[in-house]
Amino acid sequence: MKFFRLILLSSIFAFSCGKDEEKTPSQDTTPAKINPSLLTTSNDLTPRSKEDLEFFLGEGDFFANSPDKFLKKIKLIKIRHAKIKKNKKSEFIPCLQESGIRIQATEQSVKIKQKVDISSCMKDFIEVVLEDSFGLGTEVIKSTAHLDIDAEWRCPSGDLSTLNDRGLFDSIDQDLEGVCQKSYNVFMKVQVTTEIEIDSEKGAGLFSTDFVKTLSTPNGKECTYQRENQTITLNNCVSMEKWENLSEFEGDSKIERNFTKVTAVNLSKRMDNSNIFFESGQHQVQFNNWAGSVKHHSDYFDFTMTNTAGENLQGSYKPIEGL
Repeated sequence: MKFFRLILLSSIFAFSCGKDEEKTPSQDTTPAKINPSLLTTSNDLTPRSKEDLEFFLGEGDFFANSPDKFLKKIKLIKIRHAKIKKNKKSEFIPCLQESGIRIQATEQSVKIKQKVDISSCMKDFIEVVLEDSFGLGTEVIKSTAHLDIDAEWRCPSGDLSTLNDRGLFDSIDQDLEGVCQKSYNVFMKVQVTTEIEIDSEKGAGLFSTDFVKTLSTPNGKECTYQRENQTITLNNCVSMEKWENLSEFEGDSKIERNFTKVTAVNLSKRMDNSNIFFESGQHQVQFNNWAGSVKHHSDYFDFTMTNTAGENLQGSYKPIEGL
């Protein structure tokens, strides 16, 4: 029997309360927003191909910091099967939109902190998606899915209260940049944990996922987006994704573990630049079994990556203008 994989993606920010340590006046006493242990690699990572790596690097915009851009990059469901056309994707945006989560804004901060049950939406969505793989009549016997978002944007100047009660997919990045004439601070969390049980004429299947995505400093605190005139600079900020997928179908089982981590090193970009990439600075990247760096220029970037088997991948990428 041909084996297929159902990959469900999600993201998580975990709040951490660490043990108090003796501090001197020069130490940063800001509490961690994310447990730094989340930013460490998983064990038994699934090897990724050069094609996977190139696609990952080409997506860019790892430090998108508005809710709509952050969420739109979460491709929660992707199905791969011999009968399905390669790279066919199914977006999970409808279930996110139906979650009913709203933005809470005050004068100096914008917050999203809510956990919702999206099992019903997930069931309807999965049944439609799986018809391509298993045919009409495929039934979702059990669907458990929860969406958990915990994120905050803080601006020491200006008034953000006009953004209150906006929806998850209302674009607010221009509002944030327009109000925050100086630096602003960001951390993000989105989590979706899912378990799906199906029955079809081809057999029964069980699929589960737990996916974590964070935006923070390496020690789990807020990232600082520095602004000077019309230039945004980002340093020592980490964008991380970690997920584990379990698939069981008619006696066959498979576990896939993935971990990506991108660290900003003096990234800089003009605010009026419509390209999705920065104009200078570097990314330090880990993509499962690949590690290396991406160096940014005004309208392209170079990358140099090496995997655990000693293979190298080097190249350049020029973004599509206007993305």
